[in-house]
Amino acid sequence: MQEVNTEAVIQSVRAEALIFFGKQEEHDALVLAQQRRVRLKAMWNGRKVGEWTGGGGLMIGKVMELMRKTVGEEKISQMTEEELKQHVLQAKEAVELRLREEQQAKDQGANCT
Repeated sequence: MQEVNTEAVIQSVRAEALIFFGKQEEHDALVLAQQRRVRLKAMWNGRKVGEWTGGGGLMIGKVMELMRKTVGEEKISQMTEEELKQHVLQAKEAVELRLREEQQAKDQGANCT
């Protein structure tokens, strides 16, 4: 007696149903979107950004916020890990500069009173 490969049967029926109901393209788009989300989460997360920047929670949050505003998650998801790392390091420099400027403005304000 021949053993039935249940998983193969399920995959075959699913493929036939997608074609029959005209949903193959929609299914493929959903699968692709999910793959992009998984890849993005693996590359673009606080742990990775922290490794690259050597920063703590505040720095990580500010760098990620700046990247989302200036680059956008769509472009981030299309970058290689090395490209993303370079952009993160540039964003870190910009955040550090902004924080220094804010601190200088505070210091000057405190000296004026």
